Amino acid sequence: MPKWLDDDALTGSDKLHFYEVNDSDLQQNAWLHLYAQVAAYSRWIYHMVDHLPLEIKKVVVQTKEDIESSLKLKSGNAIFYLSFKTREGAEYKSIIRQTRDGRPQHMCLEVKHVEIDK
Repeated sequence: MPKWLDDDALTGSDKLHFYEVNDSDLQQNAWLHLYAQVAAYSRWIYHMVDHLPLEIKKVVVQTKEDIESSLKLKSGNAIFYLSFKTREGAEYKSIIRQTRDGRPQHMCLEVKHVEIDK
């Protein structure tokens, strides 16, 4: 799994591989909220309900393809960098790698949690 985004990832030479999801895309793609819940579930298997609802702060999508920004959300293989807040106001960062093998309805999600420097 990759590390969290570098500060210049969205402006550097690799910026064509990244897309920062805007609010309207968050609204239209409810499955991004499901990805945040998958990340939360993998962190708090038994006490997840104590942290809900989650508020997504930021989502960045990384793909290997140089495709139009909004199409990156529909890519079969992508890495999602999510930051979200819990009901108590604590902030968390997670990286989710989505891979598909080409078969209909086959998908694998891998989750990595990132420690936030305080």
